[in-house]
Amino acid sequence: LTLTAVPSNGYVFTGWSGALSGDSASQTLTMNSNHTVGANFREMLVPEIVTEPGSATITSGGTTTLSVSASNGSSYQWYMGQSGDTTELLKDATESELAVSPASTTAYWLRIGSIDGVTVDTATATVTVDYTLTSSAGSGGSITRSPNLTQYSAATVVTLTAVPSSGYVFTGWSGALSGDSLSQPLTMNGNQTVGANFAIVERPEI
Repeated sequence: LTLTAVPSNGYVFTGWSGALSGDSASQTLTMNSNHTVGANFREMLVPEIVTEPGSATITSGGTTTLSVSASNGSSYQWYMGQSGDTTELLKDATESELAVSPASTTAYWLRIGSIDGVTVDTATATVTVDYTLTSSAGSGGSITRSPNLTQYSAATVVTLTAVPSSGYVFTGWSGALSGDSLSQPLTMNGNQTVGANFAIVERPEI
């Protein structure tokens, strides 16, 4: 006689009792006397997310740690992109915490699995990357920038203007800018360094 344990939806079979033992769903029983057999089940474990990963803003080159807490979680896998999109799996990212240092703004999410193979997906966490602008003027002038911020979000356009001191003339830009136009726009697509060069005005001598 073959007996098969059939768990209802949302339950898992945990093992036999009575004349059978073990946790194989199908078992064979030889009827050489009266027998009593029991099949045991429990509710399937489903991961429950307690804390979702939080979005963060970092300066380019910096690091932030994304973390998740969940009950009934036994396996973890991080991905890049929007929640549910498994295209960009992160290798070796199989813990509830993930330290990231993206070069540009990037989205992340985590798939959590239980010992029963049930998975849930977290919400998407976005790590926004801001950039720094270092400007240095040579002797004989200064640089103004608009907007004048400590750090800039990606694609922000900053206008830099060279301001020569009295008796000096602007001779040109260096670093991320070139040319000798007093005002120049600069798109912040990374950390940038800009220099402005000046020279003493030569006056004719009689």
